[in-house]
Amino acid sequence: MEMPVYELRVSDDLKSDKPVDFVAGVDKPAIEDNFIAFKACLNNSIFEFSDVSEDFTTVFGAVMIPNQLILRKDENGNFFKVFYTAETIRTIATKFFANGFQNNFNLMHDHNQKMDGVTFFQSVIKNKAKGIDGLKDDNPDGTWYLGANIANEEVKKRIKSGEIKGFSIEGFFTKVPVNEPMYTPDEAHKMIAEILNRTQLN
Repeated sequence: MEMPVYELRVSDDLKSDKPVDFVAGVDKPAIEDNFIAFKACLNNSIFEFSDVSEDFTTVFGAVMIPNQLILRKDENGNFFKVFYTAETIRTIATKFFANGFQNNFNLMHDHNQKMDGVTFFQSVIKNKAKGIDGLKDDNPDGTWYLGANIANEEVKKRIKSGEIKGFSIEGFFTKVPVNEPMYTPDEAHKMIAEILNRTQLN
C-alpha cells in the first residue's frame, strides 16, 4: 500500500502573509512528545521539575521534530504523511518571534479559546555540536523546544487535569510531494488505526 508523503515548507520572508502564527495546547501532540512542568524558586533564577498536579509556573517541551513523519487525513478521508526539515523548522521559529507572536496561544487549535496570560519566553533549537540540548537525547538535532510562562489559571487547570499535555503549531504551509515509500499492510493498518482512534477521542 502506498501512502503519499509531503514535505511542508514556508516562505523565507520573515514578513510573509502566511506565517506560523499560533501555538496550541493540545491533548495529543502530533509529535507524540509532551511538555514538562517546572516551578520557579530562588527568586525565579532556578527552575525545578514539578508534577502538574502541583503548582507550576512554566511548561517546556518540543514543538517540532525534524524529518518526523506525521499522519494526516484530508477532507476526503485519504491518509497521507507530512514532515518538516530542520531548515524549515529554524525558519518557522525565527518568523514566530520576528512577528511578535510569543503571546499567541489557544487550546485545541480553537481560536474561540485563545488564552491570555501565556507567554513563550524560551526558544531552543537543539544542536549538540554547539552544546545546545533539549530535554531528551532521543530527539534529533534541529528539534525546536519552547518554554511558556503560564499565568492563566484556566490553562493551568487544564494542564493539571491532563486535558492539555503538549504543544502543536498552526499556520499555512506549502505541500511538496516526495517519493512515496512502501508500507506493509500491517504498518498501514496500524497508522490508520492510530488516526481513527484520535478522531474518536476528540
